[in-house]
Amino acid sequence: MKKTLCMTLGAFACSGAWAQSKVTVYGLIDAGFAYERNSRTGQDVKAIQSGMLSSSRLGFRGVEDLGNGIKAIWVIEAGILTDTGQPQHANNFWGRQSYLALAGDFGSLGLGRQYAPEDGVNARFDPFEHGSGGNAGNVMKAMAIRADNSVKYVSPKIGGVTGTLVYGFGEVAGSTRAGVYLSGALEYGQGPFEAGFSFERMRDKADTVTGRKFQLGISYDFGLVRAYAMTQADRDVEAAVPTRGADSNQYLLGLSAPLGRSGKLLASWVREDDKDAADRDADMWALGYVHALSKRTDLYGVYAHMVTHNNPALSLGNGQNAAIVAGADRSVNIGVRHRF
Repeated sequence: MKKTLCMTLGAFACSGAWAQSKVTVYGLIDAGFAYERNSRTGQDVKAIQSGMLSSSRLGFRGVEDLGNGIKAIWVIEAGILTDTGQPQHANNFWGRQSYLALAGDFGSLGLGRQYAPEDGVNARFDPFEHGSGGNAGNVMKAMAIRADNSVKYVSPKIGGVTGTLVYGFGEVAGSTRAGVYLSGALEYGQGPFEAGFSFERMRDKADTVTGRKFQLGISYDFGLVRAYAMTQADRDVEAAVPTRGADSNQYLLGLSAPLGRSGKLLASWVREDDKDAADRDADMWALGYVHALSKRTDLYGVYAHMVTHNNPALSLGNGQNAAIVAGADRSVNIGVRHRF
C-alpha cells in the first residue's frame, strides 16, 4: 500500500499551504530462484535473483497543486537488488527515475532522467511486460530505456490517443550533435484494441554514426485471451549501440489469458532477422504463469528457450538482470513479487 506523508515544517503541522502538497512513498520487491544454461558450452548456474518479473524499487513521488489547474510533480526512484541489498545502478542511486515536471490540461513537461517512449511501447505490447527470461528485450533491444539530461512532453489523452516526445542532450563539449537522443511515440487505447508506434534516434558520443529504431505494436482483448503483435526495425544499430551498417528486424507474437479468478498464462515468440552478411538470426520462445495471492502479491514461474544462428551476442537475461551465464539459451525463473 502506498504511504502518503503530509509534510510539516516546524510548528506548521499539515496546515496552510502544506495541505496542498503530498509525498507518496511506493515500491516493489521481487525475488526468486533463477536457473540458466548455455547448452553449447554446458555451463549452468543456479542463483537467487532480484527483480526477475519486475525490477525491485523504492520511490518517492511529490505533487503540489499550484492553482489554475497546474501541478508540480517530482519523482525520484532507486533500483534495489533484493538478493544483496545493493543499489541496482552503481553510479546513480536514483537510477530508475529522477525528474521534475509541470502538468495540467496541456499535458506534462518534465526535466531529468526519464523513461523513453520507445521503451513504453515495447513493454505495452510484450505479454511479459519487460520481465523474466521471456521478456522481449532479450531480442528487441532499446538504445535507451531511460534518457538522461532529457526534456519530456506527454500530451493529454484525446480520443484514446496519447503522444510522447523526449529529447536528451548529449552534453559533449564542442559538439551539439554527439550523444544526442530523440524518441517519440503515439499510443492508442480504447476498448479492447490498443496500438502504438515509436521511434528512437541516437548519435554516438564520437559523433560518427546515428542509430535509428522504429517500432509498431498492436493488441486485442478477445475476452478469453489478449493477443499481441509487434515489429521493430533497427538501422545502424548493433543490439543497443549505434553501429554503422548493422541492420536487423525483429518480430513478436504473444498472448495472455486469464486462468480462473487469480491466474494468468503468458506466452510469446520473438524472432531476430539479422540483415548483416553474417546472418545472425535468433528465435526465442517463452511460457509463463502468474498467480495473484492478493491485490499486491504474486507468485510466478517462467520458462524461456532461445535458438541462435551463427552465435549472435544474445542471452536470456530477465527483468532486472543480465544473463548470469554468457550465451544462456535456456532459463527458468520462479519467484514472488510484492507491491507497496
